[in-house]
Amino acid sequence: MTNRPVRRKFAPSVQRRCSRGVAEVDRTIEEIQNELERLEEKIGEVKRRLPAHSVKPPIMMELLELEDRRDVLLKMLEKVKAADR
Repeated sequence: MTNRPVRRKFAPSVQRRCSRGVAEVDRTIEEIQNELERLEEKIGEVKRRLPAHSVKPPIMMELLELEDRRDVLLKMLEKVKAADR
């Protein structure tokens, strides 16, 4: 067994959304904030479904995908706010 780094694989929908990052900068601050609110609600829902022990991989993958999407939106929001100054 080799000691290679583990690479996280994302669902195709997340890969597609992340690869469009540049085109999404045209969105308004309000649109980004609305989507962030929806994502926070989904993240909260997924966290409530997490069992205390023996977390199932599909639930964990869903949580990771939502958190990655949130991170992308936060970076976009920073860029849009910086461009408005």
